[in-house]
Amino acid sequence: KQKTAYEISACLVGSEMCIRDRLLLIDIIQEMETEENFNVPRYQDIDKLLLRPSNFAPQDFEPGIELKTMFMQYSKILVIGAGGLGCEILKDLALSGFRDIHVIDMDKIELTNLNRQFLFREKDIGRYKAEVAAEFVEKRVKGVKVTPHKCKIQDLDKEFYEQFQVIIAGLDNMEARRWINSMVHSLVEYDDENKPLRETIRPLIDGGTEGFRGQARIIWPFQSACFECTIETVKRVGNYNFCTIAETPRKPEHCIAYAQLIQWDKEFPGKKIDTDSPQDMQWIFKKAEERAQKYGIVGVTSVSYTHLRAHETPEHLVCRLLLEKKKKKNN
Repeated sequence: KQKTAYEISACLVGSEMCIRDRLLLIDIIQEMETEENFNVPRYQDIDKLLLRPSNFAPQDFEPGIELKTMFMQYSKILVIGAGGLGCEILKDLALSGFRDIHVIDMDKIELTNLNRQFLFREKDIGRYKAEVAAEFVEKRVKGVKVTPHKCKIQDLDKEFYEQFQVIIAGLDNMEARRWINSMVHSLVEYDDENKPLRETIRPLIDGGTEGFRGQARIIWPFQSACFECTIETVKRVGNYNFCTIAETPRKPEHCIAYAQLIQWDKEFPGKKIDTDSPQDMQWIFKKAEERAQKYGIVGVTSVSYTHLRAHETPEHLVCRLLLEKKKKKNN
């Protein structure tokens, strides 16, 4: 069976078969692989890391099948985010042989997600991303257990994060990336000489996006530069993900954008917002304030809407108001 699986996988390289046939052959290979048999082509990349010595490895690194078995069967991985990055991360972890994966995502699937988040289908619209992603991966990759968590990362306590050996983040906003960076550092404990205990250090693989920009890095708490240390290298952009505005607003700007971009078109289709009209501004303010109250967000004020200009995005508006407030304070 092992030889047959290898021959089949080799046929995939350079072949012109359609995607459906490729997926069928992958399923056949997975059926041939049992939980006890790690010596299969699917794990050849992991083998290169764990079964041979390296000049770049730590001094106490001992390659061998025992390390591979422990790493793949008993390690517990946390993936934060089941969106564009999260789908890829979950797929790669499962196909690499990791058996115990947890995923956190509080967003629900939107139609606009389907063009790039390949673990979801049209029938899944309206369901939680974490839940659907876990079901899909478990169905396609035998022997993998994926546990979904449909909540904010801030809702889970320190004990929850302590159970993982590695944390991989695929987030779409700065606030969440800063929070998880702080959490992994808080998990570190110290010995009598005030040195970090290695067994309490959990590496954070930070893969994040802001608009069309992306960034990836490995953060070793108190051993490498943390996210806060390098935050200036991440450029801010002036837009928001639609799923954030529609499903998980966190800022006053999100409520403003929802009232402008979604609620206004539903209530007044084909009509443009007149920023010089007190009635239009009051309507937007009222809707934004209602949404802010629903999600427990503070900071939406009527002053913002009297200053709203036609060319401004919600973020431009907030930035301008903050600058004006700063100027008044300096004067």
